[in-house]
Amino acid sequence: MKLIDKEKRKISSGYISLRRRRINWSLHIRQKILDTCNQFSDKALKDSYPFRLTCYSDSQNPNAESIQYKVGINYTGIEHKETKISEDGSVQRSRKLIIEKDCALIFSQMPCGRVMVLLYPYKSEVHQRSEENIILHYALEPEKFTEKFINKTIEKCLFYARMSSVVGFAGGSNWRDYMKLNWYKFGDLRAKQARVKSMTSLRNEWWKIIVTIALTLTMTLIAQSFGVSGN
Repeated sequence: MKLIDKEKRKISSGYISLRRRRINWSLHIRQKILDTCNQFSDKALKDSYPFRLTCYSDSQNPNAESIQYKVGINYTGIEHKETKISEDGSVQRSRKLIIEKDCALIFSQMPCGRVMVLLYPYKSEVHQRSEENIILHYALEPEKFTEKFINKTIEKCLFYARMSSVVGFAGGSNWRDYMKLNWYKFGDLRAKQARVKSMTSLRNEWWKIIVTIALTLTMTLIAQSFGVSGN
């Protein structure tokens, strides 16, 4: 009976937390993110920022919404030309302009009501970063999304857009840029999990070595003990 009462309190607390997070998202945080993103877009347009910025919300899935801040498609300056000769001898020529796309900042509402923030790099047929995306933040409480926090997050998106774009990194990057980029990757949830797994594996290996040494010493002492008693 005590277990039932204990679990009941925990579940009731979960209902309250879930409802609080979802209400905060739908009534306050969602619109705050949209407004801040649109302010950045207006400023970028006014200052002739070379990449187009657009923001929209996927509100078709209540309590599982996402906000996408998209960085515009760019022409890389590369063309793929192809010439084909058909059976009747006619020549068909075609060309394809290579573009980079899919760069975005995503605010995703998780099932638990918390929010995950992801960065997606530019991708093209001729260039793509090694990581598919970066989990910038994971399972944040909606209250964390102050205007200052959202501004900093968007700034990280614009930096990542430049670093992943053929057009962006063609102008050159310094060691500070690479340190900042590696720091984002270092903080990715999957990188953290990999480090924990690696450390756990390392500890297990050390425990195996320690146990092996301890058993060896024990067996040696036993053997020496029997040897002494035997003499």
